[in-house]
This record gives sequence, C-alpha cells and structure tokens, in this order.
Amino acid sequence: MKTLTVYNSLDAAELQPGQTIYPVRCVHVRTGNEQLELRTQPGRTNLSHESCVSGWLGTTNDVEATALGAYEVVSVRERWLADGRQRIDGKVR
Repeated sequence: MKTLTVYNSLDAAELQPGQTIYPVRCVHVRTGNEQLELRTQPGRTNLSHESCVSGWLGTTNDVEATALGAYEVVSVRERWLADGRQRIDGKVR
C-alpha cells in the first residue's frame, strides 16, 4: 500500500474508496516544471488516442505526459492548509 498526497488536483469528493485512479506526470519540456495529475480515466496517447495505463502518452504544446499506472483508492482524507491550499491524503494500492 502506498500513501499519495495531492494538492489541488481532484476534489476529495471525487475520490471514493474502491475507485481506480490513474496518475499522470506532466512535465513542461522548456521549463522543467512538473505536476502530478490524478485522473479518473486512463490517459490517452496524443496520436492514436488509445487508452494507456502505463507509459509515455506524448507531448502536446511543450507538455510531456507519462501515465504512471492504475491504483485503487483505499482511503481519503481532506485537509485545508494555512495558505488556503487543499491537501488530500489517500492510501492506494
């Protein structure tokens, strides 16, 4: 089981125990800025638009996307930080 912490990605109400989530790492190729997106559907490749659970999805508008697998949500806890950001902690497997 892994612990996953996400800031301002999905609303905690969208995450339910038993649900499958699909993390996708997005990197801006010019700046190197990186973010993790949690999706409720598998990513799609940018050329063939095929579903892809794990592996490179492609680069569009200088943003490279890589699918990081599929995980089952075990538990979800939502908290608000002092700076106003939403923090969602969850257990996945």
